[in-house]
Amino acid sequence: MTRRHFPSFHWQGVVLDYAGLAYNPCDDLIFPSVVRADGLAGAPGPLLMYYAPHNAPGGICLAVADRPEGPWREVPGNPLIPRDWTPHHAVSHVCSPHAVWNPEAGCLFLYYHGENSTTRYATSRDGVNFTYGGGAVTDADFDCRTGAFYARVFRHRLPGRDNTWIMLLMGHLEDRAALFLAWSADGREWTARREPVLIPEPPLAHLCAPWFCTRDGKHFIVCHADTPIAGQRFVVTTDIVAFATDADFREVAYAEHLLRREDAGPGNLRVSDPCFLADGDRLLLYHTVGPRLNQRIALAVAGG
Repeated sequence: MTRRHFPSFHWQGVVLDYAGLAYNPCDDLIFPSVVRADGLAGAPGPLLMYYAPHNAPGGICLAVADRPEGPWREVPGNPLIPRDWTPHHAVSHVCSPHAVWNPEAGCLFLYYHGENSTTRYATSRDGVNFTYGGGAVTDADFDCRTGAFYARVFRHRLPGRDNTWIMLLMGHLEDRAALFLAWSADGREWTARREPVLIPEPPLAHLCAPWFCTRDGKHFIVCHADTPIAGQRFVVTTDIVAFATDADFREVAYAEHLLRREDAGPGNLRVSDPCFLADGDRLLLYHTVGPRLNQRIALAVAGG
């Protein structure tokens, strides 16, 4: 039997539903990014969850909670970052927030895309009010047809480089979506590796929302993987899977499934956009659930 490196996750249910939200332009929530508010003076709660609708107009939104399970409460004034942010950008939509504390800068960095061709970033000292930083990467930096989006950022030193941060993100090839890599010393200026880190093999068609972590002394990319349904355009089934990788992202191979779509109930088509949070002896896996373009944010828990 193949050794598992991740614990078994048990699906808990939806923790943030678009129903009842003050800002709800298209009945859809994706890409949760959950962080603790440590270091953020005046943050509206101890736990912050950034999220966004998928389609236009999008908008980077925030909910807060006192406990990882919730209840999660929408903050007033969403979206915190709209698609039109004068004088910085006027785009069709902004989406895919990923928040990370940057100790050297002493503030929260939040990465997001808009348009799909560009990953941008903004910074905040309270988790609510943001200062625009600029563009981080564009699809011109990579050997892809289009797209430099759905990025997540982590502290990790690549062998032989003086970087502090890595960025994993998605870009479209001709017939599938692959994962790409960039790195940075300060989280502001980025260098891209042009070739993909991981290209999905059939029957998989798309890989997205890559999360980097280390377990048992080994490195992993956790992401969601789409399998098309024959004859149904834009209809896919989606699971959350882990790929083992070396420290330089040169040798990447499938390792194990972490969460299957059926774990959220019979007939469910998708579990996607993984985001981890450690809580004592528990490991929490936030994700989206439901059909594409009509999703909610849910939670699965391991341990404890």
